[in-house]
Amino acid sequence: TAAAVIRRCREINKLQPEFLPARLVLGRAFLVSGDAQRAAVEAEGLIATDRNYSAAYGLLGEAYFKLKLGRKAVTVLGQALNLDPYNPQAQESYRLAKERDVDGEIENLAARIVTDHWRHALHADLAKLYLQKNQKEAAIREFQLAAKDQSRAGQVYNYLGTIYRSLGRFDLAEAQFGRALE
Repeated sequence: TAAAVIRRCREINKLQPEFLPARLVLGRAFLVSGDAQRAAVEAEGLIATDRNYSAAYGLLGEAYFKLKLGRKAVTVLGQALNLDPYNPQAQESYRLAKERDVDGEIENLAARIVTDHWRHALHADLAKLYLQKNQKEAAIREFQLAAKDQSRAGQVYNYLGTIYRSLGRFDLAEAQFGRALE
């Protein structure tokens, strides 16, 4: 059980405080037991001991994610990926954290649009997030709504033209690029 692992890791830490793998396992055991705050503290201690320990950054990113600190989790997992770019676990953790962060931003912007539907700039921001998730149809819908904002219309039409070109709709792409130049 997690409690037994925590107890055993603490015993090892008393005997060998600089043995990093035991501290990492302790942090993972805290995560499994649902204590993300302690896992984060343990991971921060590991990073303070060894700044190049990519597994500690991975643990900290997971802890931040469980604490609902999405942006911090993405940043820390990006650091783990920079330290160990060929680690498939680090790549997958970063991808998932980034995806969840974008999903959270989409939900936030969608809620703000419902309360203030006159803010056309929010539609452009939402469309860009849809592009990050490769949801081109949703992005097109949002960019079309964002085109009502005349101050950003050129940029919006340029995005629309790029999307249509990537979809192979060259006739629509040409029309959108033409509107962007107006």
